[in-house]
Amino acid sequence: MTTRWLTAVLLLILAACPAVLAQTVTASPVIATESATQSPALIVSPVPTASLLPLASPVATASATGIINSVTQLIPGASASVAATPEPVPDQEPTPLATPDPDNVLGAKVILQKKALFEIYGSTSVYSAKERAEIISQRLIPLLKTIDDQAIDVVYQNRIAVLKRKQHTLMTVTDNDAQLAQLSLPQLAEFYAQSLRGGLRKGQIQHNMGSLILYAVLAILLTLMLVGILMLIWRLYPWFFGHVDQLRKQLLPDIRLKQVVIVSSEKLTESVHFVLNLLRNLLVLVVLYVYLPLVLSLFPWTRDYSHTLLTYITSPLGKAVKSLVSYIPSLFIIALIVVATYYLLKLVKLVFSAFDQGLLTYQGFERSWAKPTYAIVRFLIIAFAAVVVFPYLPGSGSPAFQSVSLFLGVLFSLGSSSAIANMVSGVVLTYMSPFQIGDRVKIADTVGDVIEKSLLVTRIRTPKNVRITVPNSMILNSHIVNYSTSAKSEGLILHTTITIGYDVPWPQVHQALLMAAERTGDTLKEPKPFVLQTSLDDFYVAYELNVYTDVPNRMARIYSELHQHLQDACNEAGIEIMSSHYSAVRDGNQNTQPASYLPANYKVPGFRVEANESKESESSD
Repeated sequence: MTTRWLTAVLLLILAACPAVLAQTVTASPVIATESATQSPALIVSPVPTASLLPLASPVATASATGIINSVTQLIPGASASVAATPEPVPDQEPTPLATPDPDNVLGAKVILQKKALFEIYGSTSVYSAKERAEIISQRLIPLLKTIDDQAIDVVYQNRIAVLKRKQHTLMTVTDNDAQLAQLSLPQLAEFYAQSLRGGLRKGQIQHNMGSLILYAVLAILLTLMLVGILMLIWRLYPWFFGHVDQLRKQLLPDIRLKQVVIVSSEKLTESVHFVLNLLRNLLVLVVLYVYLPLVLSLFPWTRDYSHTLLTYITSPLGKAVKSLVSYIPSLFIIALIVVATYYLLKLVKLVFSAFDQGLLTYQGFERSWAKPTYAIVRFLIIAFAAVVVFPYLPGSGSPAFQSVSLFLGVLFSLGSSSAIANMVSGVVLTYMSPFQIGDRVKIADTVGDVIEKSLLVTRIRTPKNVRITVPNSMILNSHIVNYSTSAKSEGLILHTTITIGYDVPWPQVHQALLMAAERTGDTLKEPKPFVLQTSLDDFYVAYELNVYTDVPNRMARIYSELHQHLQDACNEAGIEIMSSHYSAVRDGNQNTQPASYLPANYKVPGFRVEANESKESESSD
């Protein structure tokens, strides 16, 4: 598809060059008229009288496109400069240009390349009509060296029309010339401008015919080079694709993270193919963009288009280079701020590292605060540096940049309220120091070991190896139980409660409980375990065994082992771990007091039965 498109463009260019050349060689000036007030080609500009005084002879020029508007409505002597219009107004029939019609006056012909352009009828106080015609002819000869399409301006001042091409004066037309030609001054000046325009166009083409042929040959050569380059590109890229596919396993292996394939070799190959296709298309566009201005610049009729195409590239590049050069002072200031911030952060890190390692101390500042404080200070320094750098960024003062900044600020403030609350809570928790990493804590209903602390959340691992993420704002609003704080210095007290009936002496129970505590591992010998009788209930006594430990992370295992040894110790002592509940008549039952408290001659009382004689007699009757 692309090859056929390029071939069509090539054929259009080759077909257009001779057509344009032939049309330009054979074309004659198009004559049209409009009112001076409606034509956009009328350019009014004053010309000082002093600038006309040194003119020794009249000079003529041609309009840019050969389409000149009628100036019959112009007032003689008015200051105006007339340039050509590209085309007549649509749906408006052109009116023939007025031509001179002198009575019995022979004019002097202005000759250009052996062809008469027009005649000069009047003379001045210095030059005759023939001399004026010769001077005009001499001034036209240098204009034949190059083919261009410059406009011819007609400037009116003090009843004199001056014909100029760029800044060069070609001729003047006086009121006397207009009277002899039986035309108004604007009509005669416009006729001369049209004649000069057509004569110069033909003369330039005839004078530069060899150059035009050479330019056409160069255009053909450039077109052949373009076709060759495009064919080379289209032939080389399949070769590149084939080699990429052959060397895929060597050059593009799978990207793995341990045993997981992140990006496969096939996906990488597809990405390389996409990049190569993109580079090929960009290369084709660059070649075409270089080719078109070169070809268009060869011919005078298309040089403006060449300049326009080049402007599309050079203008943005020029603006970019100019902006970069003007931005260098701001860039230097930004570099200074970045360097200063970098070394300030290194200094701050050095200081807080010394606090963390204990090399520096400050009363009231704990070592555990060093890392979080460094993170906060580092964030503040970077934020301050960003605020200072912001005004020096390109486009920071533009309304668009400010609008985007405002939008992001509002979006951040609306969507990050909970995040900000968690960050503030994280900072507060940092300096409250309710727990450290590795501590066994209870937060609300969650019990576990702290494994991670951040400004936003705290992560806890439960004894069942479940990781729970708790927002810092929730922690700040809840009660925190830290089992590890006292365990490191005084020991954590673990306690369990059993209930034994009143029939077992309490010293015997204490002895069994303390024996179970001594057999339990991960408990401290000092301070010693102790037993508390926490209640005397209706049918039993509650005994609470308290033991010390310095490993709260093993709390569950310690409790399990302690309960095992309690069972063994009570069984060895003949103590039933049970809570007796009585629902019996008091007579005929053993006293529940311990035997040591009963008298030596104590006997279990029997049941007492009494007969009611009156009731027995009534029943017999």
